[in-house]
Amino acid sequence: MRNAARGSFAALALVAIVLLVRHAGSDAFVASLRRALPWMPLLLALEGVRIGADLISLRSLCGADARRWPLRAWIGLHLEANAALVVLPGGRAVSEGMKVARLSPLVGRGRATALVATQHAATMLTIALACALGALAARRVAPVLALAMAIHAGVTLAGAAALRVSLARAKVPRFLAGATLDELRAAARALPFLPRAAFAAKLVNRAAQLAQLAILLHVVGAATGALTACIATGVTLLGGLLGELSLAQIGCTDAAFVAATSALSLGVGGALAIASLARFVQLTWSAVGSALSLSSRLRVRRRVEGSHV
Repeated sequence: MRNAARGSFAALALVAIVLLVRHAGSDAFVASLRRALPWMPLLLALEGVRIGADLISLRSLCGADARRWPLRAWIGLHLEANAALVVLPGGRAVSEGMKVARLSPLVGRGRATALVATQHAATMLTIALACALGALAARRVAPVLALAMAIHAGVTLAGAAALRVSLARAKVPRFLAGATLDELRAAARALPFLPRAAFAAKLVNRAAQLAQLAILLHVVGAATGALTACIATGVTLLGGLLGELSLAQIGCTDAAFVAATSALSLGVGGALAIASLARFVQLTWSAVGSALSLSSRLRVRRRVEGSHV
């Protein structure tokens, strides 16, 4: 079943890449890709840093239990979870659910739920921080966009705090926890309200995203700098919010960047190029990561079967 899921994620990522090219226009996309080609290894490496930071964040929350799982298993989990996050409609919920399901045999379902939810709260905090910085950077050049980012930051910050408080008090439906509320409450209370290592790893994730967008701004010939990159990061997060229920968020991030052309001093073509290239990098990792995870799993299975012959 898991092997089928891995193969499905890889196939969906490839389909999404095809749809992305069709949506952007093949000629325009190829032209953008050619301009970005010298930077593509760095862009892909930064995406790998983002996935690795997510791994470190969750692993740090597991404490000593993390060592009971081989690093290969951690990498496989995060490659698959990243593929679900990027490709599937409602990808965030699916991705977090995968983590809970895979961690449950290791630490118990109640604790797994608390760990993943705490990490998600840290993710929400970095989203709020990035949107707040974007709002500050855009307040003079695009006040309406700045207001949208500020609202997103405030709501996300409140959501992160509410999530942590509700976990500690076990104010979640029993079917969501999949365990006794006492087990969930105990696991949540054993964790710091803001785990420093997990939050720091998530900040690295967000910094890598900002660096990617700064590179893409340079590629399309836009004004580069910390302020512009902060605005672009906020725009990306707004687009991600709008596209949460669409396949690979195709069209939603594009619309957000087109709406922010004046704030980024971009033409429509440049805005579409940034959105398309950023998505292409994520989808490439999703396809390759899922395929690698599937290949590794099949090799392990063949070795196990061979040892029993």
